[in-house]
Amino acid sequence: MTASARAAIRVLRAGCVPDSDIQHLTVGAADLITVAQNSLGSLAKQVPPPPLFIMGEWGSGKTHSIRLLRTLALEAGFATMEAVLNARTCPLNYPQRILPVMARDVALGEDRGLRSVVGALLRDDLKAGVALAVAGEKSQADISQAASTLRWLANRGETALVGTSAAWRVLMGSDIAHSDYGYRRAKAMCRIHWTTAFVRAAGARGTVLLFDELETIDQLWNRRSRATAYEVLGGFLEAPDTWCVFGITERFLRIVREDVRSDLFWNASSRGRRFLTLWRDGEAELIAPPEVGEEEAAELAASVETMYRKAYADTDDCAAEVREALVDWSRNASRNPRRLVRAIVNTCDRARALSKTLDSAVSAAA
Repeated sequence: MTASARAAIRVLRAGCVPDSDIQHLTVGAADLITVAQNSLGSLAKQVPPPPLFIMGEWGSGKTHSIRLLRTLALEAGFATMEAVLNARTCPLNYPQRILPVMARDVALGEDRGLRSVVGALLRDDLKAGVALAVAGEKSQADISQAASTLRWLANRGETALVGTSAAWRVLMGSDIAHSDYGYRRAKAMCRIHWTTAFVRAAGARGTVLLFDELETIDQLWNRRSRATAYEVLGGFLEAPDTWCVFGITERFLRIVREDVRSDLFWNASSRGRRFLTLWRDGEAELIAPPEVGEEEAAELAASVETMYRKAYADTDDCAAEVREALVDWSRNASRNPRRLVRAIVNTCDRARALSKTLDSAVSAAA
């Protein structure tokens, strides 16, 4: 317990929240949780919910909100796939580079990573057979053949061969990740669609696709690259049995609103126009990260201090210092919750360090 608590504190020192404690350390998120419950309820009934855009600047809790939705989805029996976008290593106009990232981070139940998730499903031959038959209708020959190969090896008990099979390169997307050809984009999207269809047919209630830092679309080379990126976004919206969640900043709003008013809208593909139409018609669902007022800040500070004392029981009383840190934080116009978390942990660190110093001094005097 102490080891896991101390590991959580190490994460909190960076201003982040560990996944295991994210619900406990979330305050003021009632509206976001309601949206999540409604959307996940629709997805479970195979009614695609509208994509959700969480808008906030750095430190406002945008990434925290995305991770909260991920936790809620997993607890409710959904699969999740996620990617943090950037124009250099995970660019929107090259889904073949996004696919391996999402494959590494796919999650269902206790399984993490496509190897673990698909491997666990393939061990149930009946469930795997049904899933392969359903997902096979949405796939290309290379995907179906790779999955069938893994199933055949699993049925024979060839555990070592399953782990080293070249078929994983196809499902993970590593065979096409470094190619810039347009047809590889189509292959990558097809494989993402196959994955979401497969996990649904194999027992998941659906898949939540999570994307952070969508505003990095502004880093792409030119309008043509952005048009391709919008096509990819439209492809994500068309993935079977999915709910898409995007983290954005004001910068993305400026870009997309300019593009829908330009000829880029009409030059985009049908998938691209589908995504852009959300913004042209004002149908995009926007929500801000939970606001942290003084009451919520006090609740968050108390939770962080409680966690700290579980990790380090020898920490001196620092209630007055915590209140002072809260006052300092409330005077800052940004009211950044990440800075508050770091301030509380830092306050507790100082109290613990002082306690150790005093103990050492007493021991030396004795």
